[in-house]
Amino acid sequence: MYEVLRAVLGTLTRAWWARLIFPVVLLAGIGMSMARANAVPSRLSGILVYIVVGEIAVRFVQVFVFAGLVTLVPVLGFRWRQYPFGIAMGFGLYATIALLTTTAFSGFWNTVQILWRATSLVAYSLAVLIWIWFFSVPQKAPTPNSELSALPLVF
Repeated sequence: MYEVLRAVLGTLTRAWWARLIFPVVLLAGIGMSMARANAVPSRLSGILVYIVVGEIAVRFVQVFVFAGLVTLVPVLGFRWRQYPFGIAMGFGLYATIALLTTTAFSGFWNTVQILWRATSLVAYSLAVLIWIWFFSVPQKAPTPNSELSALPLVF
């Protein structure tokens, strides 16, 4: 997701503040996960609590990057049928469904574990179908930048 974000932002990554985007998104995901953990006490115990809180934090970060990508692509005028966007679309869909199911089912883990596994399997299968659809069309080779000059060959 970081590489996709870097590809979308393109030349914007040269700005000093652009390097702060991903860490800010990461901190926001961790903060939202910790806030949720404090607001909705889990019925899990031991290390499972930390695993679920960590997974929710990762899913928040993935969903934030995906939402930002969905917002930026039309604004910046990019085409959707590009490999990095297809990868992000598949991961974003999977992360969104995984975030929703994990936050919904983490309170009563023992009773709905099979439903959580089935939902995760279906979400990942949808992500794979999205990846296959995006990779089914060959991508055009990038055109060389005429502003860059070739280095002279020294023998």
